[in-house]
Amino acid sequence: MKYDTLNPKKVEICYTKPVFLANEKTDFCIGNVLKIYNYKWPFGKAFAVRYAYTLAGVLFEREQDIPIDCAKFKELREGNTVSVEYWMVNPQRAILRYEE
Repeated sequence: MKYDTLNPKKVEICYTKPVFLANEKTDFCIGNVLKIYNYKWPFGKAFAVRYAYTLAGVLFEREQDIPIDCAKFKELREGNTVSVEYWMVNPQRAILRYEE
């Protein structure tokens, strides 16, 4: 989330770029893209990806918003593998890492 300190009512939340705090230890694993879909919400059209990854024999499924122009991200295709960054304290908290 970011906001203008001179105009605190102007707030922008970026759902497509979640982050971990600097002191949160994370690691990476491979995940699988299960589904990419679009949906409508009060601010317009949005896209999300559903993905799964396994750690220590436990299967996790998560969803994450992705940019509207997600077609340019070649990794984000159903059935593809993608890098998943997860919080080592609680691996259920994770995000996809993808690039153009």
